Amino acid sequence: MPGGDISDLDKNRALVAWLRYQLRHAEQRVRDLEHAEQAERRRKQRARAEQLWKI
Repeated sequence: MPGGDISDLDKNRALVAWLRYQLRHAEQRVRDLEHAEQAERRRKQRARAEQLWKI
């Protein structure tokens, strides 16, 4: 490590940590969107069922 440069190993460890961080956040976003989609689907089904009972 001449000149105090960061080693390739340290750079790659930092990259792996960053990618894991990004992956966790992307997975959480997917879960949030899936839950929102399910909630919307249930809301639409409920509204449709209520509509069928109207005279």
